[in-house]
Amino acid sequence: MNGFMPVTSPNGATKEQEVTSTNLALNISDFVFSNGFLQGAFSDTNIQIQDNVYRLHALFLARSPVLYQKITEVSSTGMPYNIKLEIEDHYVTKESIIFVLSSLYRDAVIIPADLNPCCILATSALLGLDGLAFEAASRIENSINPFTMENILTFLDPKLEGFERLKVGTYPRYTTGLFDKALEVMYTTLVNHWNKEYVNVLCKLPFPVIKNLLESNKLTVGTSSMARYKLATEIVRMRNSYRKQFRIEGRGDESVVLAFGEGNRSIQLVKSASGPESRRKTLWKAASTEQI
Repeated sequence: MNGFMPVTSPNGATKEQEVTSTNLALNISDFVFSNGFLQGAFSDTNIQIQDNVYRLHALFLARSPVLYQKITEVSSTGMPYNIKLEIEDHYVTKESIIFVLSSLYRDAVIIPADLNPCCILATSALLGLDGLAFEAASRIENSINPFTMENILTFLDPKLEGFERLKVGTYPRYTTGLFDKALEVMYTTLVNHWNKEYVNVLCKLPFPVIKNLLESNKLTVGTSSMARYKLATEIVRMRNSYRKQFRIEGRGDESVVLAFGEGNRSIQLVKSASGPESRRKTLWKAASTEQI
């Protein structure tokens, strides 16, 4: 029997859809996704995220442990269930929200190439969807290269404040280890790319990170310590100039020294004190030749 019924799409727009026997041609998965998620037929839940309201179904939303808890809390009030998520994460976008919500209506999903995996990870983490979050983390790891390095490090720590924060990231359950992968890429590509693709990120990295990077044996620079010294000196000069240009106070000036001992030679990065101490002449002595 043919007929018409009002249905509401996930973005809240209401329209009339003809319901015909052609729906029988769809398998159950396609039917649920098309009529349930895309059309919002027979929706029983209003979920507000940011400024958007999505009219969906408690049975499928309950696949998210976060949404299951929310629905449980309001279930005594009767349908429709009205739930709201408060978020202050600019990586949670309208596009990532729609995609992640749609995953609750399907058996398996593939993250489209045109969606930012950082946004998918952030939104999946918000809803407690481990599988999708770990898949997004894998996508981020596979995308690490000189051209994406700055965006990925900013995702791990928006303010680039320190070594420890970068190592675990903003979403530790899913991002721990991504920074180590980023360092591995930098070790192998820095020499050829530092003054091109890496110029911005090298200026913004915290001192402990740049020290680790430039002193590490994993960074292969020519055949002599002087080649490493020249590279480190130029990068440090660039970093000092960057701080002065943008008037970044409180971090002190950096310099590079050669360290000698037992017939070996290496470099060490040192940093002068900031504030009143920076006015004094500070003598640095490289007491050890051990490299990181």
